[in-house]
Amino acid sequence: MIKYLIKNRLRSALGAMVGKGKGGAVKKASAGRIVGFTLLYAYVIGTFLLLSSIVSFSLGAVLIPGGASWLYFSVFMIASFSIVFIFSIFETKSELFECKDNDLLLSMPIKPKDIVISRISVVLIYNYIEELIIMLPCIVSYSIFSRGDIIGVLGALVMSMLLPLFATAIASGVGYVVAIVSKRTKKNSFVTLAFSVFFLLIYIFGYSAVMENADSFFEGSFEVVPSDLPLLYFIGSAVRFAPVSFICIAVLSIGSALLAYYVISKSYIKLVTDNKGEKRTVYKEEKLKSKSALFALTSKELKRFFSSATYMLNTGLGIIFEIILAIFAVAKRDDLSEAVNILSSEIPIASAGEIIAPLMIAAVVFVGGLSSISSCALSLEGKNLWVLKTLPVRDCDVMLSKVLPHIIVSLPPTLISSVLLMIASSAPIKYLPFFILTPAAAIVFSAFLGLVINVAFPKFEYDNEAQPVKQSLSVFLVMIIQMLVGIAVFVITFILSILSFGFIASLAVLLLFCVLSVIFGVILFGPSAKKYAKIEA
Repeated sequence: MIKYLIKNRLRSALGAMVGKGKGGAVKKASAGRIVGFTLLYAYVIGTFLLLSSIVSFSLGAVLIPGGASWLYFSVFMIASFSIVFIFSIFETKSELFECKDNDLLLSMPIKPKDIVISRISVVLIYNYIEELIIMLPCIVSYSIFSRGDIIGVLGALVMSMLLPLFATAIASGVGYVVAIVSKRTKKNSFVTLAFSVFFLLIYIFGYSAVMENADSFFEGSFEVVPSDLPLLYFIGSAVRFAPVSFICIAVLSIGSALLAYYVISKSYIKLVTDNKGEKRTVYKEEKLKSKSALFALTSKELKRFFSSATYMLNTGLGIIFEIILAIFAVAKRDDLSEAVNILSSEIPIASAGEIIAPLMIAAVVFVGGLSSISSCALSLEGKNLWVLKTLPVRDCDVMLSKVLPHIIVSLPPTLISSVLLMIASSAPIKYLPFFILTPAAAIVFSAFLGLVINVAFPKFEYDNEAQPVKQSLSVFLVMIIQMLVGIAVFVITFILSILSFGFIASLAVLLLFCVLSVIFGVILFGPSAKKYAKIEA
């Protein structure tokens, strides 16, 4: 039974990407679609493999011949755990507790523990793929620089099997706690959001605290002894099968996975069926107010966004990171100024203000590009699309109502963060218009781009909200495009800034996003609106 449940979940995940037919079966993709998907995912996987390879060869060339292979492995083990955990923390809650077929499965003669293990197994499969992308270059580099040390290679492979267990168990535990709390509160979406951000911040600061122990090594000489970095040595020595550290990590990984499975399976029925946080709606007499169709549709979209923690977390992550970036910049204002002064002294062509101001603007644009609220706005209509299609509303109003929430939600925190970054960087006053207008233009471009691609690749069939929000092709494409645009803007801005063309760079970036906004606005209210009109409800 577990095998069939896992197979069904994987088929559902595949359907979330390539689409399903009316009967729920995965569509038979055309040759062009298969080639497109293959090239797209090959590009993403290849990019991460390349980055991992560059880091592994750079560190391996120094650490492994110098006898610090334990530090080499500890860095990669912490990095792989970090990435797996961050991706899992947003996946486990929706996969375990928010699937639409929970009630159907529980009504069948299927043991709850089988449902739980099938759901966790699917998340674990994703995590092993991510682990492989990170650790494979690490193992290959170690094999080259250690001249085929079998023990180290074997230990790295064993650790690669254990670490995803621990990361998945911790992420499942966080999802379990969040699910319990959210079930017992009325505004459970905000509670879930607060808990998820809280655990994410704890992890980020914890990871930073661990890596601060290695500052003396990376900033100073390459001579380091285990006693200087005891925690990193403890983690890295497990690869060499050091008895204490290996047993501790193995027991911790396997034990935490079994404990998470046991606790969740024991309370699974109660957790997915209990709704103590929901209260009966009490009718209150109010005067009827006339509203425009656009206002009503936009209000509906905003209500959908703020009522779904999954929607807010996964598509609004850039807003959270923008706020963190601004707070960090203000807190580290002196260090930031010192670093810029050092850079400007080494590059006498440009002043400090001409370097830092354009870079701060580019940083806001890049981080803000992580938000993709409009990229799944149409897909979330799901099976209720027919309701929207039957309303006497213009197609252009529907398109506008899907992009306005993206702008309304993103603009205020982005502008606040941008102004804080301007203050923290002591940017010249002439850059003030760019700190305000450029992020605003980038948000409009992001909103239009997201909906244009979502209309082109909608996903109306899904089992839980996480599929169109996280696993759909439209969200994937938008994230890749915005990341590439953000990186290009940052690199070009940096080059022009150090050449003392910071003001010109800022002006060029502003004009770029204005032009892109106009282009995608024309596409959205033209071809995209016509395509939406032809979509069958």
